[in-house]
Amino acid sequence: MQRTLFAIAGLLVCVSMADAQTSVPTYIVPPGGTVNVTVTGTPGQNYAVIASTTNSGFSYGGVPLKVGPDVVILAIGVLGGTGQAVVPVTPPFPAQDRYYVQGVVSASPDFLPPSPLNSVTLVNADAARVFMPIGGIVNANGTPAFVTSGVTVSRTGFGLYQIDHEDFFAIPTAIPMITPTGGATVIAISTNSKVTTISLSADATFFFTIQSIRR
Repeated sequence: MQRTLFAIAGLLVCVSMADAQTSVPTYIVPPGGTVNVTVTGTPGQNYAVIASTTNSGFSYGGVPLKVGPDVVILAIGVLGGTGQAVVPVTPPFPAQDRYYVQGVVSASPDFLPPSPLNSVTLVNADAARVFMPIGGIVNANGTPAFVTSGVTVSRTGFGLYQIDHEDFFAIPTAIPMITPTGGATVIAISTNSKVTTISLSADATFFFTIQSIRR
């Protein structure tokens, strides 16, 4: 019986640790906006929400955390009966375009040792449009099966396609990747700040992504 109780207790601890997490309803936050960061753990645990403009370089109690030396403590407390704490966070946008937030839990109020949860990366909404990738699937006739909102695609000739993505990127630092289907091959690709043009060996359905290089 005692072994059974220990096994059940161990299982509950494993389940609770597996469920422990840092979560947000959205990773994209406008300048001046606020997002609720939820820390989930075991009721009665001490918790903290920490943040930084970089995601490495800081440790506590010998445990590396997903924040940098400019770490700040946004909230600290004890998880209630639901095992959750919700912390409103206002990232320092637009001075930065990324903000790294991490939940930490511990049985001890001094957080020794700390049990870090996953980190979440909050992205400046103004920068997201410029620095996050776009992509989609285009049918052989040039009609989009699916593309990123705000992007348009047209067929301009045999095996020729034009992807319009004005204001999405700080060109020339964007890299297009094209994958045609049905045996067609890529003959040429050119990209500027507004348009990517594609030449294939034949009309074909193709997948595409266009990724900027972060500054």
